[in-house]
Amino acid sequence: ANSATLSDKQAKMLNLGHDWLTYLLPHVLRKISRVHFGLLSVPEMIAMQRDGALPRSRRYMAVPFVGKDTPTASSEFAHPDVAIGISILAYRYEGLRKPDFGALIQNLRHMLEAEIGPELKRPTSLLWMEWIEAAGRRVRGTKTLQRREAAKSGAAAEELSGTESPSRQRASGYEPETP
Repeated sequence: ANSATLSDKQAKMLNLGHDWLTYLLPHVLRKISRVHFGLLSVPEMIAMQRDGALPRSRRYMAVPFVGKDTPTASSEFAHPDVAIGISILAYRYEGLRKPDFGALIQNLRHMLEAEIGPELKRPTSLLWMEWIEAAGRRVRGTKTLQRREAAKSGAAAEELSGTESPSRQRASGYEPETP
């Protein structure tokens, strides 16, 4: 890329991407899940909380391990980009824990309540439906919503064209002349 055509922000992003791909990603990919890093399990979090040594960062971010399935007592990854990369891998390998899923659902519910408009049309609701459909399921009540949307779009198209559909003509009592 020609540096004369890049803005300052674009050049910084390009350099950041280069550093990530060249130095940080290979370092992150060399680590072995549940040997060098991992997410704290629920029993591990309970034990650390009981001892008063569970900061918020250790609840949600991957932590270093000293051996197989043995997290360090208080260490964290020093470089934030490495911590983020390793946390992404940890969640990819281990999945969401039940407390994480519960927090996610609560956050989604709060976002939904803060939005206005018909509940099934709110951005958070649409995001939820997208997740459910991506999992191969469907959300109950959306067929009715889809039918209403189709009827509205059909009525709008009729208004634009100046014609009515045969079903609407019959409903209004209009009978076309037959030759």
